[in-house]
Amino acid sequence: MIQESQHFESLQAYLEYRFSNIDDVTPEMVTKAKTEYRKIYQSRYRKQYRERYIQVTFRIKKQEYENLKRIAEQQNIKPTTLIKQRALQQQQAFDETGIIKESLLNIIDSLEEAIYEGESVSVTELLHRITIIYELLP
Repeated sequence: MIQESQHFESLQAYLEYRFSNIDDVTPEMVTKAKTEYRKIYQSRYRKQYRERYIQVTFRIKKQEYENLKRIAEQQNIKPTTLIKQRALQQQQAFDETGIIKESLLNIIDSLEEAIYEGESVSVTELLHRITIIYELLP
């Protein structure tokens, strides 16, 4: 019996393994073995796919979908592709906003600390950090 963890590079390799100890192989046996190989292959493929990707499902109102569908048609893409693009763009914008906020808070902390300690602030360093934030803006 073939184990689930056993991997075959091709159908040919599977058939050679399957019939290595059998002298008289009938066409029916080959057909059945091909069907078994296909099941093993599909099972392994689905498992690898699930490990790599996550499926997200949600519901929207029909009117919202129609609006998105119209926009997608103008861009010659599927509505689901448009929705995915927008969600990922939103996440990227959120991430960039978070970086900008964190950088601004660091500058504010440095300035407050300098004021509290009565120290001078490096204008060059301050301008450099503000320039980095400016470049992060969309």
